Amino acid sequence: MFSKILGSKTPTLIIGGGFILFFIYSEYTSNYNLKKYSKVSVAKVVGISRSGSANFIDYVYYINKKKYEDSQYLRNKCGKCKIGKYFKLEYSYKDPKINKLIFNQEINDSIMISEAGFLAK
Repeated sequence: MFSKILGSKTPTLIIGGGFILFFIYSEYTSNYNLKKYSKVSVAKVVGISRSGSANFIDYVYYINKKKYEDSQYLRNKCGKCKIGKYFKLEYSYKDPKINKLIFNQEINDSIMISEAGFLAK
């Protein structure tokens, strides 16, 4: 019986289905956390990286004086997304690692930037 299962595509389908379910669950959990426990802060762009044909924006932010680093996939080219610029960041106060950078909301207010944990310009 096991030789029939192992010789078939069933294990591949089970593992693949497991990965898909895990991805869907992770996305749902992140979106739920952002909707229910959302707070706003400021993030600073520190780099733009490439992985294959995908572009990512690398950024840092501070929550309760703790530094976090993350990156986000750039769906469209972001002309304003230059290294050293600041943008609005939504994050979950339950888990600050769950966050979303708001590309179209650049922050230029030095007081907001300073209050977010960055040194004044």
